[in-house]
Amino acid sequence: MCLIVYELSLEQKLAIPRWILPSGDGRTTAKGLKCEWMTVKDDVLYAGSIGKEYIRGGKVANYDNTWVKTVDRVGVVHHVDWKIIFDKLRAATGTEYPGYIVHEAVGWSEQMRKWVFLPRRMSTEAYDEKLDEKKGSNLALIVDEDFSKIKQVTVGTQIPSHGFSSFKFIPYRENEVVALKSVEDGENIKSFMTVFDVLTGEVLMDEIEVSTNTKFEGVEIL
Repeated sequence: MCLIVYELSLEQKLAIPRWILPSGDGRTTAKGLKCEWMTVKDDVLYAGSIGKEYIRGGKVANYDNTWVKTVDRVGVVHHVDWKIIFDKLRAATGTEYPGYIVHEAVGWSEQMRKWVFLPRRMSTEAYDEKLDEKKGSNLALIVDEDFSKIKQVTVGTQIPSHGFSSFKFIPYRENEVVALKSVEDGENIKSFMTVFDVLTGEVLMDEIEVSTNTKFEGVEIL
């Protein structure tokens, strides 16, 4: 099964399938991209996954989730290996392997000309399925266009079970975002929303619970 990207036709009120995005390099697996985030930079759509190696039985099975897909204006799909980029983020935060970062919220700011990463989970320890539920992050990573400089910004108080799952820039408020945080702690599943300045970490709206027993992993401003 592969991820299908749809075009939303407002005129026809239809979701029209346009692109199929496989996992990894697009050639060596039949699995679809485990898509966790999408953003647009210079008229190119970027779609990515969690940005870490896949662990099976305590060992690295593959690096499929470190590949990013791009779709240009004429619909050409490219498979781009971002492992070196994700490794730079881990090096900057002291989470090199066997530590890790899980990404679900990544965006490009056209106004700042910077990448913004809001990690879902971060750990200096090896991945453990149960312990991972309490590795929630309250860090924003502001990254130069060429990934040469990485600025770390602390956002509010860390709550171990809470981690970023999506965000969008607020129109006309260049540095401010509305973000979702998800909780998956055993059977405890919730979603929270917050607003803050990504450059300073100033919280403009404290986390508020927006869903109980349901996990929202996407937010959009229309």
